[in-house]
Amino acid sequence: MNSKLVDAIGLKTHAVALTWADAAPQGAIQFKPGRWGCVVSVFATVAAKGRVGAFDRKTYGCWGGGVGLGFCNCYESFPGGIEGFCHFLADGNDHSEEGQRVGEEIAGWGDRHLADDFLVSDT
Repeated sequence: MNSKLVDAIGLKTHAVALTWADAAPQGAIQFKPGRWGCVVSVFATVAAKGRVGAFDRKTYGCWGGGVGLGFCNCYESFPGGIEGFCHFLADGNDHSEEGQRVGEEIAGWGDRHLADDFLVSDT
């Protein structure tokens, strides 16, 4: 798609815009329902390759992506709820029994790296 804006500012990539629609366009790249992913990776593919991307309430990739795209307060479904998310950002979840339980549950999903990140904050 040609864009006067892209031409005017000399973008080297395709422009990316978000629009609301009732259905995803045919051929759009989209996460599988319930599958983890980063919305930024979809934006990067759209910008670099000129593809069309789509998200919906079941395919937003991650909690932050769901919130950022306006689908809901997805942090309510974060492991440990909103409190677990706040601890995840601030100081980790390893200091509480509930946090440790949730961390081990995440590890049981087969993602030890995510479990470690959930338990101990790098900040």
